Amino acid sequence: MRILEWNVNCAIGSKHGRQCLKSLFNFNKDPEYDILILTEFYRLEDYFEFEKNVRAWGYEPFITVEQNNRNDVFIAVLKEHKPKLKSGELYRSDLPDFLVVSFETADKEFIVIGIRLFGGYNLMKSQFEKFLPLANEFKNVIIAGDFNNGKIHGEEKIYKKEEIDVLYKPYLQFEYNYHRLKLWFYENEFSMITPDHGVSYPYKPPYKGGSRIDHFSIKNIKIDDVLYLETKLSDHNQLVGKLIID
Repeated sequence: MRILEWNVNCAIGSKHGRQCLKSLFNFNKDPEYDILILTEFYRLEDYFEFEKNVRAWGYEPFITVEQNNRNDVFIAVLKEHKPKLKSGELYRSDLPDFLVVSFETADKEFIVIGIRLFGGYNLMKSQFEKFLPLANEFKNVIIAGDFNNGKIHGEEKIYKKEEIDVLYKPYLQFEYNYHRLKLWFYENEFSMITPDHGVSYPYKPPYKGGSRIDHFSIKNIKIDDVLYLETKLSDHNQLVGKLIID
């Protein structure tokens, strides 16, 4: 099974970010992925046409409950995997934007969670702390999304809390950063997976490089071939991987 997570840069409405949804995919080609997760999503004027095209493509689409001044998360799973909404009507006032959908394969149920954290670092820490117990309710889980963790300092490995405190002491992201996320997930039996190369958020010229802020996190499921794919269709690159079902 192949999975795609992508921040599609709607930025709360058509006045900020992209103007339409229909250009995101070529619906004349066969689908490349079993699961699509779109973050920073918004019901633009062509949303219902977009949803109709996604259904005709062979997917069952799901979207978060609409809230003022909030972006959505959109998930589509191929119908053959019998997807069902698990948690979408939750009012997300103190939570990140996220959506929970179940699917079946190899006679087992799995959970996919699309997520985007946003705001200042202290706010995102609070959002994550409230979200994690909800994710822990499920057994076989893949979380995919934009964690907005900023620049990664040090090596991309699990550090102890004391080491993270020293590493990020000079930075605004002291309370919320890549290494705290990786440790928090590890302490809750999740493995946070990031591509070995590339960036998910390329910086605009004259700045070079970019940030690695889109990640997978898995529990009781394996993932391989994890990559960032460049695209000109959003300010974020795509995060893709291949789920390995035993």
